[in-house]
Amino acid sequence: MAGDLGLSARRQRAERHLVGIRVLGPLAVEDNGVPVHVAGSHRRRLLALLASRPGRLASVESIVDALWGDDPPPSALKTVQAHVARLRRSLAPVGSELIETAPGGYRLAVDPSAVDAVRFERLAGEGRRRLVVGEHAEAAEALSAGLDLWRGPAYVEFADVEGARAEATRLRELRLMAVEDLAEAQLGMGAAVSAIPALERLVGDEPGRERAWGLLMRALYAGGRQHDALDAFQRARRALADSFGLEPGPGLRVLERQIVDQDPSLAPATGRALLAAALRYSTPFVGRAADRAALDMGWRQARVGDGQLRIIRGVIDSGRTRCSCSTPTRGPALRARSSTWWPSAAGEARSCSSSTMSSGHRRPQSRSSTRWLWPWISSHCYWS
Repeated sequence: MAGDLGLSARRQRAERHLVGIRVLGPLAVEDNGVPVHVAGSHRRRLLALLASRPGRLASVESIVDALWGDDPPPSALKTVQAHVARLRRSLAPVGSELIETAPGGYRLAVDPSAVDAVRFERLAGEGRRRLVVGEHAEAAEALSAGLDLWRGPAYVEFADVEGARAEATRLRELRLMAVEDLAEAQLGMGAAVSAIPALERLVGDEPGRERAWGLLMRALYAGGRQHDALDAFQRARRALADSFGLEPGPGLRVLERQIVDQDPSLAPATGRALLAAALRYSTPFVGRAADRAALDMGWRQARVGDGQLRIIRGVIDSGRTRCSCSTPTRGPALRARSSTWWPSAAGEARSCSSSTMSSGHRRPQSRSSTRWLWPWISSHCYWS
């Protein structure tokens, strides 16, 4: 118990320093964002091994193997102690107690999230869970944050260290899956064009990943490039045949036929998914305080049953949807619709494309109603 309390106290002191250990690329240590220099190949190897299992024991035998392989010196055990002492001195700015002596070895006494590989894995897992339940914007946000942590191949300096090499292989596969998951989320958001560059790089580096080829075909088709989508299938066929002697699997063959037939199920996302992207997967909205205040007042009136139709006029891409979705009060329900029917002032039904927000009340069933006391607010309408 006393040992556990001591470890907890040391971790708390380390966390106050906001220690960061980065292994997704060249090994780096940070203290509140400030680099901490760790010199010496043996010290860096030792730190990489400990970072591959934060909070868990690295046995002296595994450290000897990481430092010298099959040719350790006669005084290996004492030399390990000397390297640990030097590493502790290097880490003194963030606390030499980060390297804890334990029975049979040593361990890195930090919260696992101090290691960027752990944070990436958690974000990738969250993104996949969001993707499974159809929360595409949230999935894309988590996956993008995780992928942004990568600065190069994991444990790139330590390909000959067994523990680090195995961890690097596992993380590499997780990264490739995260790139595919992000593309899937972007397709679900209606942002197919954004997914194409990363997918092109992925299939170029990893021609055997049929899921990536399928996502690329879908993204190209959703972006209005049917010919390029079919060409991607032919590229996949050649790559699989040349590299592995295989034909495309049934999933890719079915997808090719769907693209040829212009299957409606491949149509890009619209409506709710696109509005969700505007709400959750964008930079903060700045400016137009008076307009936003007027819209917010309309929302408040709608919530008490005294709403009115609001129309924001402006040229394409002037920020109408962002403005309407950035009001402090959005009501208990939010809906996005396309081809919504609204009556004109003369009572004539006309079709318009709009993003429509509801405070939970039912809209009138009659298209010819001229009553304007509806609890609805439209972010923008294009009258035909």
